[in-house]
Amino acid sequence: MAKSMIAKSRMPKSREHGDIINRLSAPDFEAARVPSESAPLAERTKDRLAQAIVQYMVEHGLNQSQMADQLGEDRSLINKVARGRLESITIDRLTGWVERLYPRAELRLMNGGSGR
Repeated sequence: MAKSMIAKSRMPKSREHGDIINRLSAPDFEAARVPSESAPLAERTKDRLAQAIVQYMVEHGLNQSQMADQLGEDRSLINKVARGRLESITIDRLTGWVERLYPRAELRLMNGGSGR
């Protein structure tokens, strides 16, 4: 079994390295954005909600169009969630989606450290 998994995932050939570096260095490349621990609570909350939505997509084998259909939303919004581009998406909207996907979901507030 391990051998078949190795065969499916291969390292890029030397000639492909330059192409990969060029694509990653392109000005229009957007890497997934993960907020730091010092980011505002709202930003970290939005990120965690988006992670739950993407996790649902992966677990259920859904692509962005299928997820958009399930939520009754435009695919471009789901694309933003999948890419971590959450600036224009409200916590209320993300929470509503998570509630629809995970009806028994709960949000918990945890003290992250200093107790101040």
